[in-house]
Formats: sequence, structure tokens, C-alpha cells
Amino acid sequence: MLNPQALALAYALSTVAGLRSSLTVLALSIAVHQHVIVVPAALAWLASDVTVIVAAVFALADFAADKVPVVDHGLHLAHTVLAPFAGGVAGFALLPDITGPHDAASALAAGGPAIVLAVAGGAIAFVVNALRGAIRVAVSALSLGVLNPAVSIIEDVCTVAALIVAFIAPFVAAAIALAITLGALIVGTRMIRAAAARRRTAAVGAGPPP
Repeated sequence: MLNPQALALAYALSTVAGLRSSLTVLALSIAVHQHVIVVPAALAWLASDVTVIVAAVFALADFAADKVPVVDHGLHLAHTVLAPFAGGVAGFALLPDITGPHDAASALAAGGPAIVLAVAGGAIAFVVNALRGAIRVAVSALSLGVLNPAVSIIEDVCTVAALIVAFIAPFVAAAIALAITLGALIVGTRMIRAAAARRRTAAVGAGPPP
């Protein structure tokens, strides 16, 4: 019997992983460490003190680096790998809560449900991270990078708020995550078109080379 609340939590965490993979892993690690959720044996490492510390260090480094011009672009490239990994972990981690502890053992043995959750979580995080990257590129083009630190701070605030809401009210967090994803898709598309139009205008204004 599937648990809709756990499914909503998995979706919300996978979406947040697309914004801040390190914070998502940190939140998961703390939740497992405090016995808020039970994860499959393969993810028992999430409960260790070392994982909590390492995830916290990475989260702080991520927070600082994302505010530095040029460095933030390199960080976004790294997140094309880190985000799907964190999203996959989030999906897989909720397997016992989604299927129930007894069915989780069967699901792991069968492989199918566990793989589906991991792949779905990774795919969600990948899409959200791609949208985030596209918006950042457009913001950089339109503001010459001036607004990037501000956008980064907004992402930080949204991530922390989303993680808190996710564990308190999973359905609300899932609904917000879906709305933000759709909103980001619409805004990102418009910003990319605006940036492209600006480049075309600049190219026309420059005229042909002498």
C-alpha cells in the first residue's frame, strides 16, 4: 500500500535537490540521524555523524561559492551531477515510508520500485537544476552578473523554507514545489527570450565590421 504523504515528501525533496543538493542531503541526513524517517539499509550512511558534518561543510561551501562571480558557473556545472544524485537519494530514501517497512524489503529484492523512485527523484532534480541554470544564464546576460548574488540568496531562502515545510506538511510542500517548477519554466523561458533579443539588438547596433 503506497503512502501518498511519503510520496509527496519524496517529490518535494527531489525538487529542492535541484536547487541545493548539499542542503537536501544535509536535511535528509539530519532527519535519518534523528529517526524522523527510516531509510533502506543501503542508505544507512545517511545517519552517521560523518555524513552530517560533511554535508554541512559542503552546504556552507556551496552557499559561499554561489555568491562569487565565475565560481558560481563552475558550481552549476558540478550540480548537473550532484543534483540528480541528491534527488535520487531522496527518492530512494523514502522507499520504506512510501511502501511500508515490510513491502520495502520486497521492493528492494525486486529492484523495480526502488529503481523507479531513485530514477524519478534524480530526473526531477535534474530538470529543476536545468531550469535554475537557464534562469541564472539569463539573469547574467540581462544584468551582467550583478543580480546573481541576490538570486542566489533567494534560492537559499526558498530551499531552507521548502525543506522545513516538506517535513511538516509534505502535501503543501509538493504543491509549492510543482507551482515553483512551472513558474520557473515560464519565467525562465521569458528571460531567455529577453536575453536573446538583447543580444540580437546589440549585434544589430554594432553593425558590420569595418
